[in-house]
Amino acid sequence: MTKPKRLSSGIAGLDKILNGGYLKKRSYLLTGGPGTGKTTLGLHFLEEGINSNEKCMFINLEATKEELIKDAESFNFKIAQVHILDLTPTGEYIKEDEYDIFNPEEVEQIPIINQIINYVKEIKPDRLVFDGLSNLYYLYENKYKLRKNIISLIQYLANHDTTSLFITEDSGGMDNILQFIASGVINLEYDGYERKLNIVKFRGSSHLKDYHSLTITEDGINILPNIFYKKETSNINNEIMSSGIKEIDKLLKGGLESSTNTIVMGPTGVGKTTFSISFIRNAIKNNKRALVYLFEESEKLLRQRCEEINMSLENNIEKNKLKITTVNSLEYNPVEFSNLVRSDVDNEDIDIVLIDSITGYYLSFVNEYYSKFELLKHLHNLSNYLTNQGITVLMTNEMENITGEFKTSDMGISYLADNIVFLRYLEINGQLNKAIGVLKKRLSDFEKTIREFEITKKGIVVGKPLTNVRGILKNDLEFLDK
Repeated sequence: MTKPKRLSSGIAGLDKILNGGYLKKRSYLLTGGPGTGKTTLGLHFLEEGINSNEKCMFINLEATKEELIKDAESFNFKIAQVHILDLTPTGEYIKEDEYDIFNPEEVEQIPIINQIINYVKEIKPDRLVFDGLSNLYYLYENKYKLRKNIISLIQYLANHDTTSLFITEDSGGMDNILQFIASGVINLEYDGYERKLNIVKFRGSSHLKDYHSLTITEDGINILPNIFYKKETSNINNEIMSSGIKEIDKLLKGGLESSTNTIVMGPTGVGKTTFSISFIRNAIKNNKRALVYLFEESEKLLRQRCEEINMSLENNIEKNKLKITTVNSLEYNPVEFSNLVRSDVDNEDIDIVLIDSITGYYLSFVNEYYSKFELLKHLHNLSNYLTNQGITVLMTNEMENITGEFKTSDMGISYLADNIVFLRYLEINGQLNKAIGVLKKRLSDFEKTIREFEITKKGIVVGKPLTNVRGILKNDLEFLDK
């Protein structure tokens, strides 16, 4: 089957969402409120056409030609090479004695659609953007005639090999007409917190569903696709990654398998990050590359803490193989963070990733726009992507209870894990101690005992199995005779 010919949108992220770009010779509706980026999206489409030596045309019923040129030049678009038909009340195309074209009673006398078609005949554009089409809706008292004329215009454009974008602002009116006629509908939203884009309809092709992140910069629009990945198990690399600490490796029957996700859980201050860093350090010593994302502390503080317990991250060999990123919630949303991780992975040959922590991830991103369920979905998707790449993933998760009844997860995230390691506090003879154990290991057996766990100036120290104690998970200890 022959693949349909496509035209790039001029935005790499949108092309990925559209599975390669717009289908050629079709018409699409861009809809959304003020300030969502619709016109700029259209200008990207025309800019791409200019760069490909195509004829491009812009029909304007919204802002004036001067405003359009000013906005386009602010993004360095080649607007001078675009044929502009200005149909605003002050536009050159409409003479003073024709201003009454905007009186519905006079529409029949001077059909605006005919004027557009005549200009299209003259220019024969490959790409067309029609901005402010909502205004056309109010020129026609006869909505049936308007619909008929719009259908005629779209068919005419297609017959003349023109790919067109129609831009509207209202949720009714013209939208109700075009959403059924157009081959695709792209919806843009801005809630004062972030901009988003989703594909409502894209006839004749598959596309990426759900909302995607959109930002407007000095270079124009950047779109980050929200890509979802299924867990792949057919090509799992069973290489074992050691912690470099003999007793921890014994607990895990050698270490952690690559292509798996391990959740390290426990109360605050128990050593979850330090435990995870042991795998990061040993991987780097074995000539592997690592990424660490911090939600709760700075890179400087992490390096300082590691230095104080003889687990330095300042080694010259390690500097080229370890990237640490402190995630500021004001800079990212969940989609942007996932794209940040994917970009880092694509640019480096990464073997192991640490996300510290799931709790910090929730606290950074949860708001009225992202529920815990939505965040869990994004985190699960990111985990699938990483493990599908053969990467070993570590995620720390803070438990609310310092002592008392043990819960595998306070947020329902344990299903994400191929492996679960827990750390917890114990009160023994009036002293606060720590213990470590393994609850789950999907690809191999593991030691069923619980061991003492301590962080000293010389690093992590793991003791012998606590075989003479019961009730550790409840902190209701019962000491048995040896």
